[in-house]
Amino acid sequence: SERLLQQLLKQAVDQMFLERIGNFQFRYSHDAVKEAVISLIPRAEFDALLQQAGGILFKQLTEEELDTMLFLVADLLHNSDWTNNKLSHLLLRAARKAKGVLA
Repeated sequence: SERLLQQLLKQAVDQMFLERIGNFQFRYSHDAVKEAVISLIPRAEFDALLQQAGGILFKQLTEEELDTMLFLVADLLHNSDWTNNKLSHLLLRAARKAKGVLA
């Protein structure tokens, strides 16, 4: 539930595993903490979690927000099971943006 998530995030911040950087934004306090957390999750489960996060972002972000987070969302979804035109367009959009940045 949302309440449980809030309690767990507060506990992680209190124990200095996470730092609050925004209203509902967090980051790991150290790369070693991040690597330790990731190592506890089986690879297939972690990959599925990344794809799920990418799908949520893709569906819920506005076009402006998506443009800001385009590379992240494309990275989260590029190996997903999604086989639709929206994903193809997203990946193409990210490729064109990358090409524009490099030009």
